[in-house]
Amino acid sequence: MKRLLLLLPIACLAQDIVPVVCPDCNVEALDAPWVCPKCGRQLEPPAADPEPDPEDAPDTPAAPDRDLASAIRGNVRDARAGAEARPAAALAAARNALALSALAPDALAPADRKRLVSLETSLLARLASEIAPCPHCHGTGRVDAPRQPKPAARGRNFKSIESVAVKDINAQPTQPCPLCGGSGRVRRATDRKRLAGLVGEGVRDFGRAARAAGLAESGGAWLPAGLAAALSDADRATLLRFETVGRACPACAGTGTQPCRPCGGVGRVLCGNRAFHSPPKSVGEGADRKAIESTVLAPATRDPCPVCGGTWDAPRAVPCHDCGGRGVSACPSCSGTGAAPDRSR
Repeated sequence: MKRLLLLLPIACLAQDIVPVVCPDCNVEALDAPWVCPKCGRQLEPPAADPEPDPEDAPDTPAAPDRDLASAIRGNVRDARAGAEARPAAALAAARNALALSALAPDALAPADRKRLVSLETSLLARLASEIAPCPHCHGTGRVDAPRQPKPAARGRNFKSIESVAVKDINAQPTQPCPLCGGSGRVRRATDRKRLAGLVGEGVRDFGRAARAAGLAESGGAWLPAGLAAALSDADRATLLRFETVGRACPACAGTGTQPCRPCGGVGRVLCGNRAFHSPPKSVGEGADRKAIESTVLAPATRDPCPVCGGTWDAPRAVPCHDCGGRGVSACPSCSGTGAAPDRSR
């Protein structure tokens, strides 16, 4: 009898029978009616096996729209994950998601699409500016500054007064650079050629990763290989139209700007009040004592500069007048829109 009970589970497995065990006497019921053969307690029938998910069935191909939506979500995840370490490749992933969304407008909710566009803008802004050596102090953080001229003593002749004034001016002790604050580094707008190179490197790195993941390129966008082969002519035309119209201007990489030339993209320049910040001039021969004192001593007694607030020997940085302190001007190729011109017509 014990041997027969040991063989019951094996027999049940062979016949795909799921026994029900009585919780009171620990005896199995093998078929309906599900009643314990020992105590007669009514037992709950075994749960039916769940039906296989149609999406998990190996013979049922996935819907193309769902494949496209998955690819878009994967691009968004890649863009967010690489935003800090690899902003150029993350920008390419974000733009690829926007290109694929042209084929599946319902794949992204309006709020998600808005966040994706904001992510693309922030990544592009990160690439469009860079830390560079200060153009005024050449990265040293120090600049020459004239010393305050010493007053001329009474009773000395003209030559001694002139030698003291000129010697003090030529000494030129150093002071912190007013443009970079003494750090030697400034943030400026990235040169457009360099920016285009960075964006191109990101597109190349993203393309390599996409090819390794089994994706295929069609119309400048990367999407699942099976879906790329099944695209219609209208879908390919949509991708090409997005490539020419929706993608970035090649001259400014989509920023719509170029570095301001007067300030070199820094957005700040030294105070241009030359009448106040010019160093004292050397005293010419034949000048009387009053003219000498007014020329040599006047800068040391002036009030702060009305333009920058600095002293005569320490001008401060002010916003660039041409760009208003932004460091950039409108791109002439796209008129500041950032979009590539439509060349498909």
